[in-house]
Amino acid sequence: VQIEIHGSENTDGNRAWIDSEGNLHLIRTITADKINLDSIDECAPLSAEFDDSIDSVGLPKTVTANTDAGERKLQVNWNTEGIDLGDTTKREAHDVVVSGTAVKPETILNPNEVPLDVKITIHVAADPRLVPEEKAGKVIDEAKKTMEAAQSADIEKPEDLIAAVNTAKEDLERYIGDLTESEVDGIENRTKKLQEAIDALNNYINNNAPIELTLFPVKKKLSDGELIYDVDFPAEINTTDNSVKNEDRRQEAEWLTSDKMVKSAENYIAEVTMRPADGTKFNVGRHINFNGVTIPITEDKPQIEEGKESDYAYAYLTDGPEGAICVGRTFRSMDANFKDVDEPAKASTAYGTEPDKVEMPKTVGIDTDDPQKARAEAEIEWDLAPYEEDYNNRNNADANRGAHEVEVTGKLKAVDGVDGAEGQPVSTKIKVAADPRLAEEALAEILDKQAADAIKEAKKLGVGKDQIEKLQQSVEEMDAEVSPENLANSTFESDKEKIDAVKIDLKALQKVIKAKKDADNKKKADNKVTKPTGKVTILNTIANSAKKTNDVIWDKSKVKGATNYEINWRSRGASKWTSRTVGNTVRGQTTGLSIGGLYDIRVRPVAYSANKKNKASGAWSNTVYRYFHTTGKIRLASNAKGSFTMSWAKNSAATGYQVMFTTNKNGSGAANNINTVGASATSFTKKGLKSGTTYYVQVRELKKVGSTTYIGNISCPVAVKVK
Repeated sequence: VQIEIHGSENTDGNRAWIDSEGNLHLIRTITADKINLDSIDECAPLSAEFDDSIDSVGLPKTVTANTDAGERKLQVNWNTEGIDLGDTTKREAHDVVVSGTAVKPETILNPNEVPLDVKITIHVAADPRLVPEEKAGKVIDEAKKTMEAAQSADIEKPEDLIAAVNTAKEDLERYIGDLTESEVDGIENRTKKLQEAIDALNNYINNNAPIELTLFPVKKKLSDGELIYDVDFPAEINTTDNSVKNEDRRQEAEWLTSDKMVKSAENYIAEVTMRPADGTKFNVGRHINFNGVTIPITEDKPQIEEGKESDYAYAYLTDGPEGAICVGRTFRSMDANFKDVDEPAKASTAYGTEPDKVEMPKTVGIDTDDPQKARAEAEIEWDLAPYEEDYNNRNNADANRGAHEVEVTGKLKAVDGVDGAEGQPVSTKIKVAADPRLAEEALAEILDKQAADAIKEAKKLGVGKDQIEKLQQSVEEMDAEVSPENLANSTFESDKEKIDAVKIDLKALQKVIKAKKDADNKKKADNKVTKPTGKVTILNTIANSAKKTNDVIWDKSKVKGATNYEINWRSRGASKWTSRTVGNTVRGQTTGLSIGGLYDIRVRPVAYSANKKNKASGAWSNTVYRYFHTTGKIRLASNAKGSFTMSWAKNSAATGYQVMFTTNKNGSGAANNINTVGASATSFTKKGLKSGTTYYVQVRELKKVGSTTYIGNISCPVAVKVK
């Protein structure tokens, strides 16, 4: 640091001044060395949950700038306006880039125009509500279909159950539609409530819908008690699957020849043996539909067991046509057929989660071909082998440690009432978050470089031996811990501990380096000197014949950077100059002069280093030529009206004289009234002056040698009052 002390305008150029209370004042200008910016390091990425605030993410306050004097920390002004980590238009996992500007202090120059724009990437996790919203949507679709089935079924409408489903559906739709209010637990609770309402409505429909038995008339009329064996039966009911559609379930029909069909005197009775086709129990229902008329069964024997051929279902057809009989059909319950399966929801988990702790979707929706039960839920048996492989590889150097997805497959378990569902393949992806140790490894890599640079610089400067050894040890321990080769033994916490130790030791070494560089810079600054600029102009000289000196006065207004001024003088024809250095002033003195001597005089600005060991000189001023001789016996010869006549003693060595006068007692302005006369003159008369005015008259000699005119010492002023 170079310190220059400057005076104020009212102290005749002094560098210091004392106020009225006796206090000394110095004015210092401190100039620091400049350093150049080479580059700015990239910022390590950050991670955030969906809907975190930008303030909670922890944006770094500084970035590392690389300069020709080492690394520097620059503050960053981040532009977070409009940054929304909970943007509902971007609910899948995504990246958000935040821009900022590094603040460069004036002491760092940027000759290479390195951009000061900086960026940082934030990895934002997916909205956790996506998975429960997807399941909620499927349950809402099921609710709509169930309410439609309830409205179309031939049953007494359960208005309260339908209303309960509709209310729960609308509440769930409203809730998931309001992203400012909805939460995972709220979605799941409302979805569960809607599913319970759907199940209640489905149970009512299944328990109350009648079985429709389409009855066919026979071709032959029967007499009382007559047995019939020639009833015509259709060869098939449905050409595609030999099945008929009922309100509550699909059933397969099997036509049987009646063991006994009779016509009673009172009613038309069909007495039909019911034989189960597969040995299971089944229910023939509570009603029979005959030609559009629903007729209750008066005697209910619904449970038909294998091997029993004498169980009957009776229908009293009081409204049947003459000669018509009711022929029965045996039924067995038939399962719905599997059609399609939904795509299971994705699972999300942290890096390194054990396979048995990954929360996989337990069920998935399926479609069936039964309009009354078009939707069902199937449990999934997952094969997590691909994820187990990913998990087992987590601590290997070639592991995929960034945020990634692992595809896994599974099979559906058996679903009651649905054929073909068991074993159906499904697949989904497990979204695995990035290894949190990646950020620590990136930081360790940066610290490795910073430590290597600091050690190199310290060795070059010859300082910090103990600090270097300690830093090398902590870096070695950090590299062993925070390394892709040591993943099996490292944790985020242990990585951070080793990194913090390096930070402390690195800071200690950097402190030693800074102290050394500061000392070197101070030494350099103490030795540094800058050549002054601008030239001095000599204004005048004032001789003292008694002391044989000449005071030189100059103008230094155009000079910059001077700490002192050097005066040179020599006798005419001499090769060697006599030199004298004075302070930062506008006046100096030549000494040891001889009466009648001819002298060349010049001045130049100089600057000294802070330690006074080095000197830099500026340009020389104009050279002035002085004849060190004072005119003698100057007196007023006559004083006439409006004029005066001055006389002086002749000097045979002079080649001329100059008579100067002014109305100012201190002689200022005399240079504007100079009158030159020849070598033989010993007097001078000035006319046309103002009567009653006092003039101060001075005389000096001239001596011309070759082409150079030397000016003599100016005399003391003589006061002349014009008559």
